[in-house]
Amino acid sequence: MGKFGSLAANDKPFRVELIDPLTNKSIKDKDGNAAYVEVRAADGAVGRKFDKDERASALENARKGLVAVDAPADPVERNIAKCAALTASWYLVDPDTQEQIAVDCTPENAKEFYSLPATNWFIQVWIKATNNANFITRSAKSSTATQSGTSDEAAA
Repeated sequence: MGKFGSLAANDKPFRVELIDPLTNKSIKDKDGNAAYVEVRAADGAVGRKFDKDERASALENARKGLVAVDAPADPVERNIAKCAALTASWYLVDPDTQEQIAVDCTPENAKEFYSLPATNWFIQVWIKATNNANFITRSAKSSTATQSGTSDEAAA
């Protein structure tokens, strides 16, 4: 578990079920399987590497007297690129046909998916990626004394 025990978050992807913005219901295929995106924490290992690489690239460009051509100037575009890098896997479903959309989960495809105009796919996933509570797991603890004794003992 590491030096800090349960104070540290895990780096396992969090599953985000995709919600159809028109119906406000989970998108499901014909067999009832929900569409989802699995995303890592924005400030986890992958997110920190993204930030570090971005800073290193900007510093290198500054040393060369270049403008950061590869870094998006728009903060939304930057966050879409980071969210794409955090995307671990997905199961996409067409809400109209209920058929799987068989597109490989790559950072390039994820960036295109999150950049689709007039959709909220990026927002749905980004909100979950930036909520640290989604990446904290703790072992189950006994909640009451009755689990190890009688209710009379617990009341005493």
